[in-house]
Amino acid sequence: MGLFNENFTFLKLISRVFASLVIIFFVTPLHEYAHAFAAYKLGDKTAFSQGRLSPNPLKHIDIFGAISLLFFGYGWAKAVPVNTTNFKNKKTGLAITSAAGPIANFLMALIGAIFLRIMLLFYSTNSSFYDFVVLLFFEYIYLNISSAIFNLIPIPPLDGFGVMQCFFSEAATNIIYRYQEFIKMALIVAVFTGILRVPMMKTVSALLHGIFHLVGVGTKFGIYI
Repeated sequence: MGLFNENFTFLKLISRVFASLVIIFFVTPLHEYAHAFAAYKLGDKTAFSQGRLSPNPLKHIDIFGAISLLFFGYGWAKAVPVNTTNFKNKKTGLAITSAAGPIANFLMALIGAIFLRIMLLFYSTNSSFYDFVVLLFFEYIYLNISSAIFNLIPIPPLDGFGVMQCFFSEAATNIIYRYQEFIKMALIVAVFTGILRVPMMKTVSALLHGIFHLVGVGTKFGIYI
């Protein structure tokens, strides 16, 4: 009996649910807080004035984004309001503010991987408790990376669009914003129909293995990807 035995499907499911709840109630608020904090430091106090410069999950949770995270492994929260006219450089300020959220996810994933590495030093193949905790850490890391990558897709309202606007002309940006509601609906359809599943899994898998290699965990966890 061990962590990678096929009989651990139920244990993996429970660990995914627990990890998803941790992401929804603790990490996602930090993701949004990072956006608000970056904007605040760059001169925009819009999020601060609306109470969004806070790690309080109730201020950030989006119900559809939370459901998506639980069922598909990637989700989103309520967008932090940003007024780019308050930045010294609109495009650079927006890019930094947009990137702050995914960067927070990557940092949380790295911290989780370090703890997982430590946990594996004490791992026992005969302990269901260790099986659960190690799986929980794995799912936590996986979901952080998955959420970061999903949010970096360069279309509105995701963070990737804010980052990529540095390279877009104002005319192109305005055209995209004009159709952002249609784009948003298309994104939701892509999520709930599973169209994004394969490209997301391949990208997340590559980054997951990279982080595991960095902290010395190895690649044996690839069986779950």
